[in-house]
Amino acid sequence: MDDYLQSFHSVTEAQQTVKAVDYVHKQAGFVLSGSTSNEEKTIEEITTEHKQHDATVSLGGKETEKTLGLLWHVQSDHIGFNTHNMKMPADVKEKQRLPTKREALSIIMALFDPLGIISPVTTPAKRIFQDMALQGGLGRPSAHGIKRKMGRLDYFT
Repeated sequence: MDDYLQSFHSVTEAQQTVKAVDYVHKQAGFVLSGSTSNEEKTIEEITTEHKQHDATVSLGGKETEKTLGLLWHVQSDHIGFNTHNMKMPADVKEKQRLPTKREALSIIMALFDPLGIISPVTTPAKRIFQDMALQGGLGRPSAHGIKRKMGRLDYFT
C-alpha cells in the first residue's frame, strides 16, 4: 500500500483524522500498518498493531522515518533526501572531469522527489541533460560547452 502523509494544525485535528482514516479503511476491509507521528498524543491514538516499529533509522544521531521515499526527521519535522544511491565517480565529484551522459542520467534519476521539493535543482539538471543528450550516445563524455551550465548547479551542493 502507498504511504499517506499529512500535517495538522493541532493534535486534536490529527487524532480525529487518524480515527477517521482508520474507520474508512476498516469499512473497506483494509488494515492500516506502519503509522507514525512526531506527536506523542497522536501516537497514543494509533493502535499497537498499526504503529511503525522497525522503520526508524539513525542518521548522525537524528531519528528519521522513511515516508513517500523521502526521509522525515521526526523531532525537527523536516524532510530530507537520501543521496547515498547517487553513485558519482570520485573524479566527477572532485570536478576533474565531466560526467558521461550515462553518469549524468544516473545521478539525476537517483534523486526521488515525489513532492517536487528540490525541483529548483532537478529541473535545471534535467535541462542540462537534455542538452547533453542532443550531442550523441550515452557513454560519451559531455561536451565542454556543458561545463559552464553545470557550474550553475554548484551552489546547490
